[in-house]
Amino acid sequence: MKNSKYVVSKYTPTYPNSAEREYERIASLYMKEFNRIVKENLPEVKRICEDSYNTDSRFDAKNNLIDKLCKKILNDAVKRIANSVFETMVSGIANKVQKHSLQQWTKVMKKTIGVTPDKEHYNKEFYEKIINDWIEQNKKMASDIVESSVDRMKSTIQYGIKRGESPAQIAKEMQSVMKQTISHAKQASKDQVARLNTTIEKAHCQDYGANDYMWMTKNDSIVRECHKSFHGKIFSWNDPPEIWHIGPGKVKIMDGRRCHPGEDYRCRCIAIPVFNFRKE
Repeated sequence: MKNSKYVVSKYTPTYPNSAEREYERIASLYMKEFNRIVKENLPEVKRICEDSYNTDSRFDAKNNLIDKLCKKILNDAVKRIANSVFETMVSGIANKVQKHSLQQWTKVMKKTIGVTPDKEHYNKEFYEKIINDWIEQNKKMASDIVESSVDRMKSTIQYGIKRGESPAQIAKEMQSVMKQTISHAKQASKDQVARLNTTIEKAHCQDYGANDYMWMTKNDSIVRECHKSFHGKIFSWNDPPEIWHIGPGKVKIMDGRRCHPGEDYRCRCIAIPVFNFRKE
């Protein structure tokens, strides 16, 4: 661009790994509590199954019992998981990411343009909306994960009874759903930390007028082809690149999503701030 000078940050920001590990631990802890609730209700699942096999009751009556049980599991889980304690823990993770990001931004500014950011400027009010929105998203995410898991368990019980499976087999399949839920929750917690980190970095950059960044991958064997093609390229914070994947026949398929580094699923990429100085 004429009359402009691009300067890529001389410091590469690091990722908030400790915050990610802590959130993954919290997610695992709460999903184990959810699993405990499910196990507490397995005797009732067994009773419903045995009654279904030993009596000639109508299937809609069985469904009502299953529905009532699953609602109980969901209500108990939401009470124990998506509560004030969970919100406090998530808030702690957000503050940890915010502090890490500000430390990285300070190093970027010092090493690249020799300026130390004003700490009074980057106060609680600066981050308030970003963090509050993120906390609400995570409370909803936790509830959605639990609700989706209970729905799958409900289907597992219904189909198991239809197929005449034993209560033990149905319980085993419910535990399989639970294992998948725990895995999903732990991965979702990682994605959420990455997205918050990116959102705060974007706020820092745009606050100073650094509206561009350089995409940087981990540059290893598991980087997806799409992100690999972005590596080293400069993008605008106002115009994230469109995500794509390789489909059958090695055809590039556009996903219809636009993401900055850290916003895509399981993305480990980072954004290197780029300063655009106008030449007088």
